[in-house]
Amino acid sequence: MEEILYELRDHSAGLNAGRWDYLFSVIKKFRDRGTDFVLPERNAITMTAPFMRAYTELLVRSCHKRGAHAIGGMAAFIPSRRDEEVNKVALEKVRGDKTRESGDGFDGSWVAHPDLVPVCREVFDGVLGDKPNQRERLREDVNVTAADLLDIKATPGDITEAGLRGNVDVALRYLATWLDGAGASRSTT
Repeated sequence: MEEILYELRDHSAGLNAGRWDYLFSVIKKFRDRGTDFVLPERNAITMTAPFMRAYTELLVRSCHKRGAHAIGGMAAFIPSRRDEEVNKVALEKVRGDKTRESGDGFDGSWVAHPDLVPVCREVFDGVLGDKPNQRERLREDVNVTAADLLDIKATPGDITEAGLRGNVDVALRYLATWLDGAGASRSTT
């Protein structure tokens, strides 16, 4: 992270803690390294899994050390304008994610749906007050090692046939939507 910030120092405002980006990097880099690097089902891997927690805390520390912004990850839950119960659950989960991020020192976050902006803004405004960011929080209390960032086996969760089927379904829907020209698809799993 520090190398990225250094190399892009004249062109970057900060880093984003992307859930899917980090998971993809782990899968791509360590796919041949044995069972210690086999991830459970994707819905089980939250930002509070030990290796993901280490990643986000290190991101805040690295960014703030260099005067850059630490931006929280995209809310993984999408609200529904048609189903009030789905909407309620999504907003509660997003509030929890954004509360964790703002408490950890992130300077802001991003969302994938406009209906999530008010809850994200409310949570961050509650922590930031009149300040534009939290870059003064250097997070010197954070001591993350390479082993912490790669402690995949400590991630709770299982691998099931239903999870595999869900992943194949999502992959095929994304591919079909991409080939159809839309570029992305909403995942329900």
